[in-house]
Amino acid sequence: MGCIMKFGIIGLPQTGKHTFFQLLTGAEPARHELKPGEAVKGIAHVRDPRFDVLCKMYEPHKQKPAEIEFNLFPALRIDQQGQNQWLAKIREMDAICYIVRSFQDPAIFHAAASVDPLRDVQSFALELLITDLDLAEKRADKLERELKRTRDSQQAKELETLRRCIAVLEEEKPLSTIEFSPEEAKRISGFRFLSLKPLLIVINGDEQGEPNGLTEAVSHPGQVETVFLNALEELEISQLESEEERHEFLETLGLTEPAIDRLSRQAFHLLGLVSFFTVGKDEVRAWPIRKGTLAPQAAGEIHSDIERGFIRAEVVAYDHLIEAGSEQKAKEAGFTSLKGKDYTVADGDVIHFRFSV
Repeated sequence: MGCIMKFGIIGLPQTGKHTFFQLLTGAEPARHELKPGEAVKGIAHVRDPRFDVLCKMYEPHKQKPAEIEFNLFPALRIDQQGQNQWLAKIREMDAICYIVRSFQDPAIFHAAASVDPLRDVQSFALELLITDLDLAEKRADKLERELKRTRDSQQAKELETLRRCIAVLEEEKPLSTIEFSPEEAKRISGFRFLSLKPLLIVINGDEQGEPNGLTEAVSHPGQVETVFLNALEELEISQLESEEERHEFLETLGLTEPAIDRLSRQAFHLLGLVSFFTVGKDEVRAWPIRKGTLAPQAAGEIHSDIERGFIRAEVVAYDHLIEAGSEQKAKEAGFTSLKGKDYTVADGDVIHFRFSV
């Protein structure tokens, strides 16, 4: 069984982190639960309309959507650059979610005395770089001393890779701008560099629109997404009792769905994940897997025995299943096919695995 992917939520005080965490996970942590260097954990369902449609189609006894773990960390302190206790723990996360305030409210203080989303994002991005540079330099210094005493080819290669990292970080560029070979990536994987992690920036405010220069401030090619939402407005939507009330409220706002729903999907895809589905009257379930996963390994997410005894995967694309109206009609229309061990599972595949153990 695969491990659930983890996001670390971080931000300055009074940015809406708790509200955001509550919207995603349904949990409302008390302030005293947040201790230095530790995080409060919560599970968020990925809001996938395809999953909802399949549940209506099969009316299963059990429903299991795809999930992501969100970890809420204590607020950052701008007077302790590079010393925040969250740094060690955030390295354990698969991705980082940084909450930025853009709303104006004189009754709510800002840690930097004024509201400036671009400044806050730039400061955070710089702290990631400084932290990575410090780690890389310390390791490189140690390797240099060791290589003076004894020549080790693996250590020499590691030092070469670290020097490459240091050169980029000194230019104030994230390590995600480097194209590492598989060997280089393996050499530095244990460092869990922060500027290599996917970054989700959430701009919390009452106006939509990207602050000028934001994209340039966090130049993580292919590994950064920015989301705009009004956390208090989203919370109000979530607390409406009926689906009809929520729909009417969304219409008044000119929205088709809550922004938090879109955000959960963006977070999912930022992690490099896709979903395949298993369906039936007993259960409809979305299984998160890495993009590019082969059919036997996808089967292993369900149970190791299915991967070990894998024979074939009976696959129909979600769109084809909905178009046909049922699995039987999908087969009759020629939409269903049998795939072997070399098949790469696609996002939205509905799969029945054939296996023997």
